[in-house]
Amino acid sequence: MANRLTSTLIVIVLALLVSACGNQTATPTAVLTPADKLAKLQANAWQWVTFKGPTEIIATISTTPDYTLTFNADGSLAVKADCNQAVGSYQAADGTLTLTLGPVTAAACGKNSYSERLLKLLPSAALYRFDGNDLVIELMADGGRLTFVPLS
Repeated sequence: MANRLTSTLIVIVLALLVSACGNQTATPTAVLTPADKLAKLQANAWQWVTFKGPTEIIATISTTPDYTLTFNADGSLAVKADCNQAVGSYQAADGTLTLTLGPVTAAACGKNSYSERLLKLLPSAALYRFDGNDLVIELMADGGRLTFVPLS
């Protein structure tokens, strides 16, 4: 009898917990319109700070603006990849992002540089979103994500 009463009490407590969790409301987050997203993308240059790939995570790329993206209103893109510079173009629409690189300098930046890595990853951009003030670029085919902070 005691086991049955204990089991019944456990079921009642679990039901109450599930019910209580279901009644919580999420804090609404600001929803950006496509025009707002584009304006935010173009508002400033972006400094690359982290990379999370399918098999590796690089938590700190650089604490200085050695790796930056600038999205210009005319659709052009400027890239600083350590000691290299690149130009190109971009298309951003409804959260999708296409980056096309054009001419790139070919300096050897050193063994600890992420220049080549960034320049290889950028053309595989697929989606973009904002996480607070950070820009997150998702890569194609679960290739990972690049996180950028606004360059002040």
